[in-house]
Amino acid sequence: MTEQDLWVHFTQEQLQEYLDLLKDPDAAAGYLASVLKLHKYRFDAREAILLDYATYSLDFAHKQSFGPTRKASWYNVAHRVLQTCIGGAPYEECEACFKGLMLQLVRPRPGTDTPYFSPDQVAAVGGFMAHGLFRHYRLYQHVFSTEQAHISYTAELQVETARVPSFEAAMSQAEWDAMHEKRRLEAERTKKAAEEAEAARLAEEARQAEEAAKRFAEEARKAELAKKPATLDEAVAQLVAVRLEAEKEILAAEYRAKEEEMRAKITELEETLATRKPPSAGGAKKKEAKEAREKEAAREAAKEAAAAGS
Repeated sequence: MTEQDLWVHFTQEQLQEYLDLLKDPDAAAGYLASVLKLHKYRFDAREAILLDYATYSLDFAHKQSFGPTRKASWYNVAHRVLQTCIGGAPYEECEACFKGLMLQLVRPRPGTDTPYFSPDQVAAVGGFMAHGLFRHYRLYQHVFSTEQAHISYTAELQVETARVPSFEAAMSQAEWDAMHEKRRLEAERTKKAAEEAEAARLAEEARQAEEAAKRFAEEARKAELAKKPATLDEAVAQLVAVRLEAEKEILAAEYRAKEEEMRAKITELEETLATRKPPSAGGAKKKEAKEAREKEAAREAAKEAAAAGS
């Protein structure tokens, strides 16, 4: 068998490139279709079947670890049997054709990579054909011998193009940047306003919850004081609590009065300081220190009065 008889459908380089593409099935199928000149396999069902048959045959040879020469020899046999089938030959004639081709290529010791096959390899090839082409023999013949309906139609599509604005409406780069900067600032202001509103809402909810807790505690305390004692100990405890409450209210009133008095003094002192003429340079520092001390003492007294009242 000459090289010309062996490499009929593809060259050794094309076969190797196809095997390198097997990791990507779509790329491998496209490349094999271009080599076998099955350019319409995506749309033509018959070309798709021929491509599938070639793919399965080469995949089988690859899994059997056939060398490049043996792969080419096997593909020649598989292609010849398929052409006999789709040519309309009876099943028995096609089967005899396959057996005759394989008998010509079987050798006891075929070598590492030759066009020939060992008996075990022939058995594997026979199993592949029995479960493939010969099992679906009539289906292959029907597809390739019966004309299928072909529908041809023309579709009209309306293609829309984007309107190009006039040159007068175009912006300079500075105007474009200014517009986006304005949008960014507006978005930041909106976000900040939303955050502030959410913070205010949460603060208001916390304040209302605190006031509700205080009201609940006050109501519970008043209910406890108004409850009729059941024992002498409870009567004594209630009397002490009532007296303490009364004293607390008296002290709170006194401290409120003191607080108001101190606030009035602070206000009077601030007004006096505002209307007084600037002191001389010599005694200015001493007067300022004294007034600051008086003002700080008044504020501390006001804080103490407020704390006692609460």
